[in-house]
Amino acid sequence: MKKILLIISLFTSMTIFAEEKSPAERMMIAMGVDKVLQAQREAYKADAAKQVAMLMKQLEGTLSGLPKETSQEIEKAMTLTMKQLLDSWNVETAIKVYSEEWNKNYTQLEIEQVIKKYENPSAKKEIEVVMAASAALNQYISTSYNSALEKSIAELIQKIQQAIAKGKKETQSTVQPTVKAATN
Repeated sequence: MKKILLIISLFTSMTIFAEEKSPAERMMIAMGVDKVLQAQREAYKADAAKQVAMLMKQLEGTLSGLPKETSQEIEKAMTLTMKQLLDSWNVETAIKVYSEEWNKNYTQLEIEQVIKKYENPSAKKEIEVVMAASAALNQYISTSYNSALEKSIAELIQKIQQAIAKGKKETQSTVQPTVKAATN
């Protein structure tokens, strides 16, 4: 029984230790950086869904005549790819990476002072405005990027479809004379 309690106690203390945040990580959270990052992930997720839908729309002509299951398989593959891209980073690790620079350049005492500063209501409001402005800037960049991406992909798909049509036409014109010569 004592061994079981010792193991449980050890496991609990390891879990608590693993969840303990450095002063710089606590500061990032006090500043709301975690919320900004989470909002960015959500924006990326929404953008990814729009991009998959846009790509599927662009591929309609290319996929016409194929079984519906084929289109669904392609859409599923695109969705999985976008999910893998989104899952390539997470908020917790981003906070750690961001806070490492603070840990390199400031003492724990200095960081604790910054945390206290951002716990002050007027400083909290200031940082909320800074974070909201940063989020708005990120949204502008993301929207601009996605609009340009959508336009570029539409043009690319059109060029691909034209190249495929041209290739098919050339293949048919090469095959037809060969077939006629073989039958004569």
